Amino acid sequence: RVGVSRDKVRVINSIVDLATFVPLEHDERQARRSKLGILKGQVALGVVGAVQEKKEQLAFIENSLPRVLASNESVHIHFLGDCDAEGNAYATLCLNSVKRLGISERVSFHGHTGNIAEWYPALDGVVLASRREGLARCMIEAMACGVPVVSFAVCSATEMLELTGAGVVVPLGDHEALTSAILDVAAHPEKARQMGRAGREIAVTKFDEARIARAFSALYTQVID
Repeated sequence: RVGVSRDKVRVINSIVDLATFVPLEHDERQARRSKLGILKGQVALGVVGAVQEKKEQLAFIENSLPRVLASNESVHIHFLGDCDAEGNAYATLCLNSVKRLGISERVSFHGHTGNIAEWYPALDGVVLASRREGLARCMIEAMACGVPVVSFAVCSATEMLELTGAGVVVPLGDHEALTSAILDVAAHPEKARQMGRAGREIAVTKFDEARIARAFSALYTQVID
């Protein structure tokens, strides 16, 4: 497309610590959920990232959450990331919107967490509602933990999720489609588990540190030669 032959193109993925970001067996997962305050029977969906305009949490809250929560009484949304209501006007808007919509009991803002790897495998899904991303860390970290991802069609989402079966990708800004995809994942746990397994398999293949180091070494060696 840009006049470069295919033999000059290499794809080297990002690294995820596959020993830290890892799926949990059933009993350990239930214990983790209990520790984090996730109630039995709850469909716990995570929105990972600092609460700020570029992540577009407010649009998600106002355009998707009311229908998601009204359509599935088991769903609870966990916002995981900095949420400084005192120094961040956007965070205040998000918190106030949740109160105004009357959904506070089913939405939690956890703020900054020192170890996000604790949360991923306890979740039933991750939602990526940004309009702009590079390769979103929450996407590939969730995959490594065996958690399905529902995402707008941001950079790399189709490649990482749709083409691998690790999640669902909907058109950018289409909150109707995002809502439907979230509800479908929440209503079909076996389908969600299959996506999670696919995500972990892809993560092991694509994000392994040693493999990526070898790929960079081979590329540099080729260029030098």
